[in-house]
Amino acid sequence: MNASKIACAALLACAVLSQTAWAAPAATGLTDLGGLAVPADATEMSYAYNVLANGQISGRARVGLTNTAFVGSASGGLTALANNLVNPNGSNILGSYQANSSNAAGIVVGTAGGSANIINTGSSGAVPVIWSGGTVRSLSLVNDSATTKTGRALDINSAGMIVGNVGTLGTAQRGQIWSAAGVASAIPAASNGSVAKVAMAVNDNGLVVGEAWADGVFAATPTRRAGFVYDSKTGVTSELLPVGLGISATGAVANELSNAGHVVGRLFSEGSTAVGSFIWHAGIMSLIPQLAGTTAGSFIATGVNSKGWVVGTALSTANVFTPWVSDGSNTYSLSSLLPAGSNVKFIGSATQQANVPLYINDAGVIVGSMASFNGSTTVGHAFALTIPDAAVAAAVPEPQSYALLLGGLGVLGWVARRRLAVSQG
Repeated sequence: MNASKIACAALLACAVLSQTAWAAPAATGLTDLGGLAVPADATEMSYAYNVLANGQISGRARVGLTNTAFVGSASGGLTALANNLVNPNGSNILGSYQANSSNAAGIVVGTAGGSANIINTGSSGAVPVIWSGGTVRSLSLVNDSATTKTGRALDINSAGMIVGNVGTLGTAQRGQIWSAAGVASAIPAASNGSVAKVAMAVNDNGLVVGEAWADGVFAATPTRRAGFVYDSKTGVTSELLPVGLGISATGAVANELSNAGHVVGRLFSEGSTAVGSFIWHAGIMSLIPQLAGTTAGSFIATGVNSKGWVVGTALSTANVFTPWVSDGSNTYSLSSLLPAGSNVKFIGSATQQANVPLYINDAGVIVGSMASFNGSTTVGHAFALTIPDAAVAAAVPEPQSYALLLGGLGVLGWVARRRLAVSQG
């Protein structure tokens, strides 16, 4: 091949790469997950909180004040879960169940009783529950010192480890782990004294993330909200520190993590002022590009997959509920990625936003809530869609060590790089 042909081929390759880099991803397979009511009830709302690699979705459906937990899939519809729990506080719980997560073994965890919207708020009188074998039972609340014991089960991994919290928001609330055998234990404090208030997520490698308060367990309100990573294999809790971001942030509250160790969450300045969202991986924290036309205080990262794609919600400057997805370099509103002619609007208010997170799995499937498929401005359904560009090409291998993952919380990453330099010298 002569020089001119080589040059032309190189220019063509660059043009293709450039076009690929700047092309917005496309969403496919948009599905209205519907509800549980038979016959259908025009007032029924549904909410999806989690989707597994096999497509299993967990969430809740609501008619009036009655909330029913469900599992299901985009292709197979929704199935109601048992709702006949005997409350450990002394009475039956009727009409207020929410499935927050599940695993491939068919075990589902969530909450019963209390507030219906309890993803990012306090326990509000709820109790943590587990569905298995067609029945529902409460998880141990032995670590809640209050007379009326409360808590939430927010996530479960493939080994059956469950995370959440016990106690009501404030002085009594503590991050909690339940083993596959049902043994309850509190998450240890970090070395700097910050105390885990809620464990939001656990991955299949046994890493747990969530929110900590730097004031310790006895503070009624935090002067600094922080995030933590707890390694259940080593028993070490470390705080996520927002350094090198170029903005005034003193805490990084973690909401979700992937099996490859990506952690996402929300950044706060001193006290509880939200200033954006972050992604953390292999010791490096980065800002997630804020979606144009939205407010920093409402820009919340709620899900991440093993390819590092992030999803979340925000409010526009006109206070419009806006789900979004980011590939790390660019952030897009979900509405802008839908096929032309899609008859759906994402609805929601400022008060609803914090309790309707989005989730993304390694197949690029996104689930969420507050999608109106019939023009309604008040009734939204759970939805599922796929972004093929976000799919992980191959299975993520089991990490050989947690040193790289936790390197940014200490000096292990530096040591590894130093050893490599010496061996090559």
